[in-house]
Amino acid sequence: MFCDEPTSGLSSTDAELCVKVLRVMATKWGATVIVVIHQPRVEVFRMFDQLILLTAMPGRVVYTGEAAGAAEYFKESAYPVPVGGNPADHFLDVITPGLDDGAADRLAERWIEEQLPREELKVAKILADPGSRPLDLLAMAGTETSVRQQRSVYGANFQTQLRAVLWRKLSLNWRNSSQARSQVFGSLLVAAGVGSMFFDVGSAEPKGAYQLPFLFNMVMHVAMSSHNLMP
Repeated sequence: MFCDEPTSGLSSTDAELCVKVLRVMATKWGATVIVVIHQPRVEVFRMFDQLILLTAMPGRVVYTGEAAGAAEYFKESAYPVPVGGNPADHFLDVITPGLDDGAADRLAERWIEEQLPREELKVAKILADPGSRPLDLLAMAGTETSVRQQRSVYGANFQTQLRAVLWRKLSLNWRNSSQARSQVFGSLLVAAGVGSMFFDVGSAEPKGAYQLPFLFNMVMHVAMSSHNLMP
């Protein structure tokens, strides 16, 4: 699961609850959760197992490894975390270009010299032994399955996706019946207004001068009203 800034706009308390849920999902279900997060509080930062720090202008990696070992790594690089300070805030202060002259460049160079070779070795080992496929794991567990392999980037076919999205939209409309009624009433009102303005437009003369505005209005209405129907 990839979460792009799931705590943006939340209070510090709500952000902590959000990350707690993600951690429960990772530990209980064995799922890999990748999170992009900015300036987390200390309690939130301590929930992460692995950490990747990126600097900007241009984007470069300055640290990869265990989140608990980042403070020691920065201390060895002559950028210790202040006593009582938030490690996440300190890391961002150090690696942000312009706040500490040359710190981001030095850390990026150290990562290339020390950490990059180790990461490349890990990747090479994984690629050499990719492990069992999902179907192999099911077979090892003795689970009967009729999964059909398909050459597609999607895990489900079009019919399955359409059925799931349509059912979700119908469920949302059923739960919020007032909104569904307002949409129907609004559509009827628009239909009555457009019908009265363009009544018998097909036989109007001269041909084209009256029909084109009607077609343009219909295309714009369909394009704009579809936003409300997106699940």
